Amino acid sequence: MYGIEIKKAKLLYPTPNGFNNYLKENNFYVKEATSFSHLIYENYQFAFLVTLNEEINTKEKGDSLFIMKQFLLKEFSIPLSQQYIFEWDNNIYDKGIHYLVETSEDSCSFLLLKLESTKFFIVPTSITGKNWSEFIR
Repeated sequence: MYGIEIKKAKLLYPTPNGFNNYLKENNFYVKEATSFSHLIYENYQFAFLVTLNEEINTKEKGDSLFIMKQFLLKEFSIPLSQQYIFEWDNNIYDKGIHYLVETSEDSCSFLLLKLESTKFFIVPTSITGKNWSEFIR
């Protein structure tokens, strides 16, 4: 498996405000009272920060679907052959890429935001079904 490190966002930035400060420092200004800011504040406890290492080539580092697949494989042990991932039109959030992920029993949607060339923020936008709820919490 590729070198990918996944941590709960709240371990690195204990509050959404701390993470918001990180975003501001990296030129990702988050406007208050937007769908994106509400998502961060409501689902922050379930958010992840993903870091890729040098083993991953430049093309894959920019491929958000590749990042999503590796995240699901490592964090939730969902084999690549059982991952059904669909990119949604991101007409709700003004940043990132919105993905729907389905398994044989449940579905969940995630927003993936590229922070730096090797860092990504992944936050669930909706959780449906028992399995995802148990995984994410």
